[in-house]
Amino acid sequence: MALLDVRALSTQIQTRAGPVTVVDGVSFSVDRGQTLALVGESGSGKSVTALSLLRLLDPLVQPRITGQVLLDGQDVLAMPRHRLRALRGNQIAMIFQEPLSALNPVLRVGEQVAEAVRLHHDVGHREGWLRAIELLDRVHIAQAAARARDYPHQLSGGMRQRVMIAMALACKPKLLIADEPTTALDVNTQAQILDLLRELQAQDGLALLLISHDLGVVADMADRVAVMYAGRVVEYADAGVLFQSPAHPYSRGLLDSVALDGVPPQQPLPEIPGVVPLLSELPPGCAFAPRCTRATAECERQVPALQNHGRGDAGLQAAACLHPLPRAETPSEPALPASQLAAPRLRRMAELVQEAA
Repeated sequence: MALLDVRALSTQIQTRAGPVTVVDGVSFSVDRGQTLALVGESGSGKSVTALSLLRLLDPLVQPRITGQVLLDGQDVLAMPRHRLRALRGNQIAMIFQEPLSALNPVLRVGEQVAEAVRLHHDVGHREGWLRAIELLDRVHIAQAAARARDYPHQLSGGMRQRVMIAMALACKPKLLIADEPTTALDVNTQAQILDLLRELQAQDGLALLLISHDLGVVADMADRVAVMYAGRVVEYADAGVLFQSPAHPYSRGLLDSVALDGVPPQQPLPEIPGVVPLLSELPPGCAFAPRCTRATAECERQVPALQNHGRGDAGLQAAACLHPLPRAETPSEPALPASQLAAPRLRRMAELVQEAA
């Protein structure tokens, strides 16, 4: 049984234009020790999906969440509030997108980590503080005891992200949700953070739900990928299969927009025409049809279901497309190593990790 099993998750919120469905029938699973990446353009529903899993959406938008979110067989959406509070940070932890806004600016970082420990364990102030220093040291913050007394603004972006990871690991969760964990970090720091996540995952057997728009990071980290568009999963596949032979035209467009080997620096990269539609103004039929070069009149009328498009023994692959890319239009060789599929920037990151080791 999968550690996390999400079934037909839908989230509706209230806006000035009325109720809008921002996550629509999303399903996926994550096994222990596995990394699943949610990818897609801004506005595709990745972060809202993650927040819906933990029922962390702002009450002011009056969220209505349906479906099932099963963690070890227990439905998170059906839990009463007191059980949900015990679950958050304890069995499921989240690293938020911007650590400077996620951390309390008037509390020392050590105190914030210690608070996470004391919230779920019966420990005193001193024991919680010592545990916080241990956690800061574990995420490779130099002079952890001294840094624990710093305020968030006194730390670099990379160190603040490490503090967020320490807080997330405070209670040894089963599942870690990382929402754009390397955004706004320099290349060297990104490499260090990704290497740290891999190290901690290997040590603790963590399941990792990685949210990212950076396909280079995804190629380097993910075992499986769910591509989201306009609140729906349009392709769900093993990472190697997706990067080598995508079935959905949107996935192909995302991959084509990444700089790969052999692309001259001055050559413009292909773009997906148009923009992601407003969720309050989705077209009938396939939401991607107005931007898709393969769309037909049928696509404009019918919403495609996620269907299996596995190709032999290549691995899991399902796509929500009436006209998926045929095998002839994609390479037939075995999946390449992720380092050859990722952007040059990612390969430089891998080099920096090796140099650091």
